[in-house]
Amino acid sequence: MGEILSFRLTLGNTDDRKPLPELIKDLSGCLYVDKGYLSASLKQQLKTMGINLITNIKKEMKPVEQTCFDKAILRHRSVIETVFDELKNLCQIGGCS
Repeated sequence: MGEILSFRLTLGNTDDRKPLPELIKDLSGCLYVDKGYLSASLKQQLKTMGINLITNIKKEMKPVEQTCFDKAILRHRSVIETVFDELKNLCQIGGCS
C-alpha cells in the first residue's frame, strides 16, 4: 500500500475514465476513486477484470452500502488530491491553455 503502480498525464479536457482500463490491466481488488469516475458501464467493465470500483456518490444518487474501511479510505482521498496539487505546482504542470 502506498506505492504508485502506474500513471498517465492527460490534457485537462480528457475524460478521467478513458485511460483507466489500460492503467489497471494487471491489477485486481479494490480501486478507490473520486466522483469523476462514476459510471455504471465502467464499474461493470472493471468488475469483469476483477476490480471493485469504490467511490463516493453524488447527492442525487441512492446510497450505496460501504464498509467502514471503504469510507475511511475515501475520506483520505482529499490528502491524496492535495499531494497531487502540490506536485503539479512544484513541477509547473497544468494550467496551460
